[in-house]
Amino acid sequence: NLLRVFPAKAVVFSTNDMFQAFFRRMSKTPADQKLNPTWSFLAGGFAGMTATACTYPLDFARGRISGKLGSGNKKEYHGIVR
Repeated sequence: NLLRVFPAKAVVFSTNDMFQAFFRRMSKTPADQKLNPTWSFLAGGFAGMTATACTYPLDFARGRISGKLGSGNKKEYHGIVR
């Protein structure tokens, strides 16, 4: 779980600043003023989508490695890509 959450939070924090800077330039808001809550909300949403897109393969691999129930309730692992 840590291998999925830690990278996701790192991506969220870094891209949130990047998107806030983008929306600040787009709305021509000076650096000494707070960003409009709508733009801040959009920056957080885009940061969350970016983090999900970046960490989804890790979550997918974790689900595949954990195994599925096979015949007779026996766990079987057939590789990440099947």
